[in-house]
Amino acid sequence: MAHYTITCKCGHEHTYQLFGKMKERERKLAWLETQVCPECEAKNRAKSREDKTSKAQAEAEEKGLPTLVGSEKQVAWAMSIRYDFLRALDRLEPLATTAEARQMMDKWSGLIKAQTSARWFIDNRDNLTTDNKRAILNSFIQIFEK
Repeated sequence: MAHYTITCKCGHEHTYQLFGKMKERERKLAWLETQVCPECEAKNRAKSREDKTSKAQAEAEEKGLPTLVGSEKQVAWAMSIRYDFLRALDRLEPLATTAEARQMMDKWSGLIKAQTSARWFIDNRDNLTTDNKRAILNSFIQIFEK
């Protein structure tokens, strides 16, 4: 076990505690020098979340979506979940050529657009995640291809 202070890609110095064989430590140190420090990484993630929340807020206002109810953090997170799912539905809209496909799109869109509880989006995020979106999208595609 040893402590190493390195200068990260962002220019900040950071101390890391590394374990293992010297060859692996050297490899890890070389890689760490190409990365930003943990503090900058946290700032970058926060900025990314803020940007996404701003985009989600702008789109919600543009589409006339209801304001979500919850704590500030819940609302920001829920807006992001809603934004992602509605964007996935928007990408499918041109494919909705049959009445059945259109009806399914309208059902999902209406369900999402009617929700005002931030908690609902957070509690159901696993049903609206990328994997489940893929399953939903695949079922849409099967209907669209009929």
